[in-house]
Amino acid sequence: MNEQSQAIMYKRYELISFHLERENFRGQMKGRIKPLTKFIPCAKALCFTAAMGNMASENSVSTVVLDNANRTICHCHPNLSEKDLWDLYYLAVEETRSES
Repeated sequence: MNEQSQAIMYKRYELISFHLERENFRGQMKGRIKPLTKFIPCAKALCFTAAMGNMASENSVSTVVLDNANRTICHCHPNLSEKDLWDLYYLAVEETRSES
């Protein structure tokens, strides 16, 4: 992967991770009045964050990362399917395309 494509993939993974963590935060804040004392990160979002930190390896290819995220069990997205992850990915593709 060249530097430009790595930067694009990094941005896409960042957008997907942000979306998953935002949903997770909203779920943890639901019904609360006081602020959170301990935030539990989304395990699926951590798959994308790990791929962002290791962009040079073979494991940063989107099909591998999406498959890892799909197989990961998290408490905040129990019904998130592989199709939903691909939808998030294509949403991130559109957002990165509009920024270019």
